[in-house]
Amino acid sequence: MSKIIELINSIFNKEEVILDDRIEFRVNKKEKILIKKYCDLRRMTTSDFFRNLAMKEIDNFIKMGR
Repeated sequence: MSKIIELINSIFNKEEVILDDRIEFRVNKKEKILIKKYCDLRRMTTSDFFRNLAMKEIDNFIKMGR
């Protein structure tokens, strides 16, 4: 997942590389700006943002199955 982190970081000019799989996705210019501003305001990396977002979605999916 390091490739996804590299991709995300290259989009947002961050240098953190943790994961070792690659996932590609597209965001438009406005989404990119909003995500960057949100991350700056929350003082978090884009990697953390997408990691947290993925975990929330997985948690919601698991809760729906109960």
